[in-house]
Amino acid sequence: MDIRRINPNTAPNLYGNVNSKENMQAVEKKAEAVRTEARNNINISEKAKNMSALDFAKSKIKSELNKEISEVPVEKINSLKEQIKSGTYNVDSKDIAASVLTGPKV
Repeated sequence: MDIRRINPNTAPNLYGNVNSKENMQAVEKKAEAVRTEARNNINISEKAKNMSALDFAKSKIKSELNKEISEVPVEKINSLKEQIKSGTYNVDSKDIAASVLTGPKV
């Protein structure tokens, strides 16, 4: 069996000159391609997507609630408040029973 000694100074050149100008240019070109691709792509995590969907749902609910609140007759509410404060607010028991059975009148 013949074992040859490898000179440590020439070992890097066994597979070609890794420090050659062509190799360095190729490595730099590949690195620039990777950097360009990284600049052109946006990655959004699943957590961020879910947060975005949640924010959208919250804003939709808020707008629906605001729309419903704006439809409430303010004058009627103020009138009922005054009647309650003055002690003149009375509800017929038949109206209460009807509301329980059929739901409130709108």
